[in-house]
Amino acid sequence: MMDPMQMSRQVVDFNKRAFGSSFSAACMMQDNMMKAMDAFMNQSPLYPAEAKNHMAYWMKACTDCRDKFKMAMDDNFAKVESWFNGHGGEKTAK
Repeated sequence: MMDPMQMSRQVVDFNKRAFGSSFSAACMMQDNMMKAMDAFMNQSPLYPAEAKNHMAYWMKACTDCRDKFKMAMDDNFAKVESWFNGHGGEKTAK
């Protein structure tokens, strides 16, 4: 029978890898959409410079929040891993 601590570590490791790959895919999609929107805004004569500045600000805000979210998730995964490292050697009494 598998040790519950080992099984928990595997679950956290799986979640960390799943988050990393899905977050990376979402970032690529967001970056491509921002490039497309930027190209559209710059090539279209319909939008004034003020609107273009607002869109650039909004895209930067989205990128900054995305980076903060990634840092928070990385910090939390590191906390969980450090908890496992601190409690990994302990065995519960049967």
